[in-house]
Amino acid sequence: MAALGEAERDADSDSHAKRISADVARALLKQRAAREDITEEERKELLLKRYAAFNDRTEFAPGDLVRWKPGLRNKGGITYSGHAVVVEMLPEPIFDGTRDAGSSYFREPLDMIIAFLDPDNDFITLHVDSRRFEMAST
Repeated sequence: MAALGEAERDADSDSHAKRISADVARALLKQRAAREDITEEERKELLLKRYAAFNDRTEFAPGDLVRWKPGLRNKGGITYSGHAVVVEMLPEPIFDGTRDAGSSYFREPLDMIIAFLDPDNDFITLHVDSRRFEMAST
């Protein structure tokens, strides 16, 4: 009987791995298509649009609902459609000293602490760069 339970767990595990592999493959194909669907001129325009959005600052306060600005997400945990709540605005930004100059996080000013619910509905806090966020509609 124990062998049957073990076989069921193995089958569930294989099924889960195949489902994750299919999800990863779909995400990679979507990324590839997104890169190929715009011209070089459109890509330049998009770069300047994202630059403007990045530099358009909003003053946040604890309790504000926020979300990623389009195209500016650089951390996992919260999707573009997901919401977070501002927990704290730091008086001085924190700089992650564990990253080297080759990292996109190098010298990133983490000036806001937000919280979101993970897939298990646990309350997770995260230090972020507030320039990447906008107010979320309630």
